[in-house]
Amino acid sequence: MTMQKGLSAGKSAGPSKKVKKDYRLLIYLLPCLVLVIAFGYVPIAGWILAFLDYIPGISLKESPFVGLKYFELILSDSANMLRVMKNTVVLSIINKSAEKSNRSTCHFRGDG
Repeated sequence: MTMQKGLSAGKSAGPSKKVKKDYRLLIYLLPCLVLVIAFGYVPIAGWILAFLDYIPGISLKESPFVGLKYFELILSDSANMLRVMKNTVVLSIINKSAEKSNRSTCHFRGDG
């Protein structure tokens, strides 16, 4: 049975040895992790404001919890809700069409 040079039978490098060996890769990964946390998880913490009666000047822990009270208030007024939904859809369509027309008319070429 022949073995390749540098490899021992049944033993592999432990995780700590791999980390020491590839620390540069971990450093390259840090900005990506920071961005994922900043844009993926930090906004979730702000969602709690939708369920609190936020009063500026007091902490979030002291703000009274109101649950779905404000969602019920928005959804109970059907006339305004339909108008708001229509405006949202129309503005979304306008935005998408403006993006599409902008992409087709603006061409950026690198000069090498």
